[in-house]
Amino acid sequence: ALGLDVTVVIRSIALRGFDQQVADAIVEYMERHGTQFIRGAIPTKFEKTADGKVKATLKNLDMGFETDNDYDTVMLAVGRRALTDDLGLETCGVETVKNGKIDAQFEQTNVPHIYAIGDVLEARQELTPVAINAGVLLAKR
Repeated sequence: ALGLDVTVVIRSIALRGFDQQVADAIVEYMERHGTQFIRGAIPTKFEKTADGKVKATLKNLDMGFETDNDYDTVMLAVGRRALTDDLGLETCGVETVKNGKIDAQFEQTNVPHIYAIGDVLEARQELTPVAINAGVLLAKR
């Protein structure tokens, strides 16, 4: 936590999409170094307080009750969404699935000579190093 008071709220599991043994080790490390975790909860409301803090209302998913906590700063990690809607993929025949991602084996879309890499691919790890490596390998082909 770098000497700061840090609290992480986890809805279900930490670092979804990662190897869970590695994810658990990361969470344990963070806990040993001062990060507090609130598990099984979601934020339902944020309000600015008179002293400039943010009051976050959290709902416990197991029991259904809500609690309020005041924080200096709140940062949300809400997931990733493929922003393919405005690319005009339909004009060249590239097909997307329901969530806007592209189902492409070995980065090859359904259209010859059109490739896709990174977070835009369906059922792939959403990790920057994975996307960078995929781009390098594609360029070498």
